[in-house]
Amino acid sequence: LATLLPWTTTELHTLDLSNNDIDDEAVEALMSALANGNKLRKLILCNNFIRARGWRAISTLLASPNCNLEQVFFTDNRINDEGAVIFASVLANNCKLKRLALSYNAAITAEGWAAFSKLLCNTSSVNKTFLSNHTLQDMGGRDATVPPDVSSYLDLNTGTDKKQVAIIKILQNHHHFNMQPLFEWDFKALPLVIGWFERAAACPTDFNANIGNRKLSSIYQFIRGIPPLYIESRLNQELSEVCATEMKLELTLKLQDIKQRKRNVEGGCIFYSSAPGGWLDL
Repeated sequence: LATLLPWTTTELHTLDLSNNDIDDEAVEALMSALANGNKLRKLILCNNFIRARGWRAISTLLASPNCNLEQVFFTDNRINDEGAVIFASVLANNCKLKRLALSYNAAITAEGWAAFSKLLCNTSSVNKTFLSNHTLQDMGGRDATVPPDVSSYLDLNTGTDKKQVAIIKILQNHHHFNMQPLFEWDFKALPLVIGWFERAAACPTDFNANIGNRKLSSIYQFIRGIPPLYIESRLNQELSEVCATEMKLELTLKLQDIKQRKRNVEGGCIFYSSAPGGWLDL
């Protein structure tokens, strides 16, 4: 089968190898054969004898930019926490897989599900939450083994506007925004912050996001947190600009005065006097 697959994967959309006693060696051969299967959308490997080596081989396929799989079924394969961590780590940059069926894999404990929770919503920072996986939508099956937090993130991921999905996750998990990293952008960042909160206000949520107070708090933190040295530097810059404008105006007036004097001399309308100013009109 592995020998034939490279010749068929260009037209193969679904591959079902359930209940075939497939082991790790067979999986490695299959994944190698599927590496260039750019039209394969659905892979079903339920009820086989796949273990750690096989999981790593499958994870390599899922991590490949050439992988277009949208549904993968690993039901009843004795996947444990090690396998869960392997899959969660490679799906961080996968924006195509929507369903990863892991039902009837009772060996996955809280540790394994925590890896998937972090994959779907990394709460360590606002930026990492934004960069979390917003594509994966289903990990269950007929049994109810998916924890509530993972299930909640999966439901959020069904939204078609992925920017809104990311915003909602941020609002859920970050009640205080640190504005300090934006100080280096000067005041140019403030309109971006305000614009983000305006977009957040348009997102549908089933909780009190308290957008208004969060926006005011962030604006206050941003303005209050601008370093004094920056303000002094900004004021000096503006003062220099004012002085430069005044000098330019003074030079312009002097130039106009010289031109006027020249015209008067050419018209014979002035004479020299010892009075202050030197030249007097007749």
